[in-house]
Amino acid sequence: MRRKASVKISSPEKRARIGERIKMSAMSAGMTLKELAEGINLPVSLMYQYVRGITNVPPEVIESVASTTKLNIEFFDPELDPRSSFYEATVHPDTLRMRADTFALSNQYLDKLSAAYAEPQRNVRGYMDVLQQKLSDARTRNDRTAEGEHLLSLGDFLSKVGNFEEARTYLDMACDVFQDLGLTQRLHAAQLSFARCLSEVGTVNAAIDYCEQIAKRGTVEHQIRASLLLAQLHIKRRKTNEALKATIQTAEIIEKNNEDTVETRHGIRTNLAAILNEYGHYDASLALCRMDAQDYMLDNDIISYVGVLLNLSQIQVVQGMYGEAIDNLEKIITLSRFYPDIKSKCIIALNMLAAAYAGIGRSADAKSEARTAMLSSGENSEQYGPLIGYLALAKAHLEDQQFEDAISLADQTIRDAQRWRINCVIIPARIIRNQTMMRLQASKSQGVDGQSFNEAVNILDAAQRNGSPFEILISRMNLAECLVQTENLDAAEKEAFAALEILDNGAIQMESALTGKKAELPMMLREPLMNLVELMNNTKLNLPELRWRVHLLIYQLLKQKGASAEDLVEHLTKASEPLFDILRRLAPKDSDVYLTAHPELEEAFKDYKGLVEGGMDDASKERLVKAYRYGIISPEV
Repeated sequence: MRRKASVKISSPEKRARIGERIKMSAMSAGMTLKELAEGINLPVSLMYQYVRGITNVPPEVIESVASTTKLNIEFFDPELDPRSSFYEATVHPDTLRMRADTFALSNQYLDKLSAAYAEPQRNVRGYMDVLQQKLSDARTRNDRTAEGEHLLSLGDFLSKVGNFEEARTYLDMACDVFQDLGLTQRLHAAQLSFARCLSEVGTVNAAIDYCEQIAKRGTVEHQIRASLLLAQLHIKRRKTNEALKATIQTAEIIEKNNEDTVETRHGIRTNLAAILNEYGHYDASLALCRMDAQDYMLDNDIISYVGVLLNLSQIQVVQGMYGEAIDNLEKIITLSRFYPDIKSKCIIALNMLAAAYAGIGRSADAKSEARTAMLSSGENSEQYGPLIGYLALAKAHLEDQQFEDAISLADQTIRDAQRWRINCVIIPARIIRNQTMMRLQASKSQGVDGQSFNEAVNILDAAQRNGSPFEILISRMNLAECLVQTENLDAAEKEAFAALEILDNGAIQMESALTGKKAELPMMLREPLMNLVELMNNTKLNLPELRWRVHLLIYQLLKQKGASAEDLVEHLTKASEPLFDILRRLAPKDSDVYLTAHPELEEAFKDYKGLVEGGMDDASKERLVKAYRYGIISPEV
């Protein structure tokens, strides 16, 4: 007689154990997970969430699985050894016909799986051994279907832990097996995993081909997954309009087939956040990422939660929100000690942390974190992380006036980014190299040569072709600084004001992105939380660090031209608010370092005090109080 399910799930590890036991119960009954889901009248997508440990399994579902697979309910209790309950399966003709050697092998697998999940920190090697033994057993028995499933499991797991080259080998073999057997649905599942893996090793065009085929011919579930992945791949290629179209297509498929699930909504939201970020809508992108982070945290979905924190941190570094970015990245590094599956994400986090430290001016810490990440990276790790680390190192070397090292790292970043087709770091790397060359020439009391000026112009041309507001902005700033060094102040002023216009009107609006088709958007993209029109409504780029730098540059140019006190005060005033916003988010010690890295600020605020002394209003007093509070100028000044 079966006893009622009393399984209590209180941690991701326990959910993972239950998921593995559901998978094993299906195997013991000779069923696929899809067949098991259909047998208990459960959506297949929800069954996969249970098996992956993403979602808590309700007791009634566990009872249905136990009944269908002819196993005792104790088998699914994560606190108990699964072996005894496996042997105490309800006697059934199908159960009795199972071969004794299959029982022995299943027992062996369960024993190892139990050991693999016994500790808070998952035994990755133990889990891999289990999967390898399953593959070996399937090949021994000439069970081609099982062989394909185990190859797919191995590929997916290796991809999850960041070993993409080895994962690609297994997934390629899985595709061949399912192709030979004519199992179209399983072939599409393997091809989607293979496409994701290809994208991580730089073969993005081939990955796009797979996704486009499956989006046309696959089941509804596979069409949705293919369209979601297609959007991510277009983002990686910097084809943002195509990414937006793929996201809208995904929403249309979901709406048409009534497949709106928590998982698909997360996928849509993640892609929208990345697209909005590319278009310059940073606040909207942050809002979507924060929603996802909160949901994943409540669901205890650690891997997805970490992925969203990385996206959040990337936007926060761009916006100069260094304190929040550092907190999020340190959280990821702490979590990686307990969840080995996120090791590859931890390496990206270390490199992003180096970038955040470089942004503050903590060059020694930036170098330390980037080098730690390099030592931790394998040759098969995700490529984006190391490139961010190279950039951070190059910037740190530039600030420390180690010009040759900075140039070498910038060159390496450009080469590797071109090789791996990670285009989003090429312009920033070229700018760092260009700035290093200009500083090197200045250190030798030389003027900026024609080559450095031409490169600044070429960088801006490349940025305009890419169409990224952020890249165009930083390229204009770079050209303006180059023109200052060549003493072409009028041209520098023109570029600075062009940069200011981008800050005020640079984000791409809906009409430009959709050519007037906003009324045809699927309902999902018109709902309050994902209203794409509203999310893209504001065209101002919220980039506090670049805003204060632009206004300060304009102030310095106007000062050299002998402009009126009114004009000078205007730009110093407009520089102060975004600067104070950055400083208030930093810890006091980081605030001091940031100001040390920007000595021009002290001089500017001394000037501000002198300019407003004759007619100081309340707003001016407040700004000076803040300047004293943040340590920009001392009270005696």
